[in-house]
Amino acid sequence: MGRPRKVIEVVEEAAENFESLEESVVEEVEEDVSSVPFSLGKIYAVFEDDRLIGYAKENSSKLAEYQKSNYDELGEMLRRYSLPFEDEKDILFANLGSDANNYNSWAQYQHQLGVAPSQPPVVNLLGYHGKRLNTQDPEEIVIRTHAFKYVFQEIEELD
Repeated sequence: MGRPRKVIEVVEEAAENFESLEESVVEEVEEDVSSVPFSLGKIYAVFEDDRLIGYAKENSSKLAEYQKSNYDELGEMLRRYSLPFEDEKDILFANLGSDANNYNSWAQYQHQLGVAPSQPPVVNLLGYHGKRLNTQDPEEIVIRTHAFKYVFQEIEELD
């Protein structure tokens, strides 16, 4: 049993009308969207200890709160990195690397080499990491070696 011809013609006509209607709607929407100047500004994904905790807009009070927390942490880490080493082995390791295992103290190292007594060049973590990273800027040293509580990743704007 075949289909009547009239039903097939009506379906074909409806399909042609739908395609032309679809094209005109797409053109109108594209024109309307492009003519509207709209920007959210920068949006950041905020991570706490490698776990996404939310999003913050640029210049928002929430973002400023997270940044202040990191700034306070930076100050505390600068203080900690500036403390002199207390253990003689730490001083030896920071200055001599693996050769530190051959000596018990900085004085013994100098005595066995036959050099005049002097203070070790590296006496704290700032000096150690500064030598390793080839920089003397304390803030840069801490930023490059310490994992802060909050990390921000800019979300790309959608085109």
